[in-house]
Amino acid sequence: MPGLKKEIKRYVMMFLSAFICLMPVDAFSYIMPAEQVVDLMAANFYRIKTLIITQSTHLADLENEEAETVFEERIWLKLPWFYRVDRIKGPVNRNAETEGPCPVGNIGAGRRNVDMTYRRLLMAGDKKGILKILTEMGINLNKVGFVRYNGFIAYRLGDSDDTSPELIVGKKRFLPLFIRYRLPGDREQEMVSVRFENYRKLKKGWYPFKIEFYCMDEVKERYLIINLKVNEEIKSSFFEGRTYFPCAVESKKNKPDITNERRLGEVIRLLEEKYGKGTIKNP
Repeated sequence: MPGLKKEIKRYVMMFLSAFICLMPVDAFSYIMPAEQVVDLMAANFYRIKTLIITQSTHLADLENEEAETVFEERIWLKLPWFYRVDRIKGPVNRNAETEGPCPVGNIGAGRRNVDMTYRRLLMAGDKKGILKILTEMGINLNKVGFVRYNGFIAYRLGDSDDTSPELIVGKKRFLPLFIRYRLPGDREQEMVSVRFENYRKLKKGWYPFKIEFYCMDEVKERYLIINLKVNEEIKSSFFEGRTYFPCAVESKKNKPDITNERRLGEVIRLLEEKYGKGTIKNP
């Protein structure tokens, strides 16, 4: 009997050892709170203050799955508020039957003003501000766990069901991979999803060179970056009459005064004309 018990004990130990070895290492990993995950994510972008993006935009045709409209856009982004989008080339219709110029009047058909809030996560920002943006997007920051995304283990911030707002962050480099959120200020609480792919290392951090924008779980727009400039000087007056980020976290009293900046520039110009160019410095 002692020999039998010893043999049973040996098999039990072998089974437990095999079970532990087969379990993924991440099962024993420490799960960080949302604040820590966001802090590490923000560190990838903390030096990016302005962006000038030239991209190829592929607009899906919801009535014809094989068709899409392609054009080039340029996006200017500046902290803490501003963005501007201009079409610089195209558009062109592409489908299985024809390919040719697309009437400009048709480009807006079915295309609402695409939300830009998600791009705020890819620029410099403190942990507190980003957490506020995520909360306004409807993401439950009290729920954090691991999820398998494209074959890799990643952090999931938000509820675990497939219909709730969530942010998926890579576990290795803490880069945002996917986000699903409610459109800020939208009465109907419409949900959109954004997928970030093809990250490239920049001197000032990281940036995804492919972004897919989903609406109602269908690819609505796809962006492929052609050229990217980081921290180029952009005057705030350049955004006058353009749209602000809907989720700006700073108070209105700290909002840059575009009118005053334009007036200051005019005063400097007049002084330079009177006393000579280069004698007056813009503080």
